[in-house]
Amino acid sequence: MVNDMDDTGFFAGGWWRSPSAPYNARVQEHVFTLAWFHANARPWNPYTGNADLLAALDAALGHYLSLQHSGGSFAEYHRNEHGLAPTGFGLGYLAKTLGILRVTGALPTRQSQLSAALRPPALGF
Repeated sequence: MVNDMDDTGFFAGGWWRSPSAPYNARVQEHVFTLAWFHANARPWNPYTGNADLLAALDAALGHYLSLQHSGGSFAEYHRNEHGLAPTGFGLGYLAKTLGILRVTGALPTRQSQLSAALRPPALGF
């Protein structure tokens, strides 16, 4: 996943969601996957605490957060869409990712941004 990211933090590999477009928030749900691998030591997980993985997670979160509309919703099929699925799944995965970041103490600035993103003024549907 990290090797398929572009310079903006978009998971550009096209292997996860269609359309594989930078505005499709569903593509970015794997921020949770990166956070999990960074935080969880297992004998088979060589990525625990990996600085490059953490930098990729930071970039992916930056892109993900840039997709959120001012009312808190996310798009999937069209840039200006306010979709229920990308918003519901997005807020869920961002919340889970925030939980991991809090436990590990990683990316404190992103933690603040995630907290704000999870408390939008009103979901704009």
